[in-house]
Amino acid sequence: MTAWTRSILGFLFLAALGSAVVLPEIVLVKAQTDVNPRLSLTPAIERELRALTHLAGADAPSLRGRIVVVTFFASWCPPCVEEFRHLKAVHDAYPAEKIAIVAVNLLEDWGGLSNAGRLRRFLRRAAPPFTVLRGSEAVSRRFGGIDRIPTLFVFDRQGNQAYRFIHRVNAKKMNVSDDELRAVIDALI
Repeated sequence: MTAWTRSILGFLFLAALGSAVVLPEIVLVKAQTDVNPRLSLTPAIERELRALTHLAGADAPSLRGRIVVVTFFASWCPPCVEEFRHLKAVHDAYPAEKIAIVAVNLLEDWGGLSNAGRLRRFLRRAAPPFTVLRGSEAVSRRFGGIDRIPTLFVFDRQGNQAYRFIHRVNAKKMNVSDDELRAVIDALI
């Protein structure tokens, strides 16, 4: 059996296991409910994000004074593929001076799934116009310890968390739609 065949079989096994045991669920947390008010996009977090390795898309913009979307993803994550489509639509809907989108590649090696070629193909196919960075444990901790992907945050112009989406078990939906994300952003503009 070739390495490629083993990789495909392993992915199919994990996908089947995930669909049988751990189906994702969305938890949408809005500012009016239980958003963690302590999480804010501080200058220290911005510096840490800007220090991460740039993988694709635009260079990391200054985040100050903008509505900022930060998402955590991995190339092996099917809902992340769909989320990138939504993020592209959102990116195209707003002027760059009003919004910044930063995608942070995290958990790429979860379950032994690390594959640099797959990540390159994912980024080539997704062709993100927004900033894509290689994540770190330090940045994950700054965002409360990311253990599910996709996980997405929206921060208002002052850097306060206004919205959070976390991929959960037993989901009817896999990720935030571009319409849902636009509604959040429109409320902040």
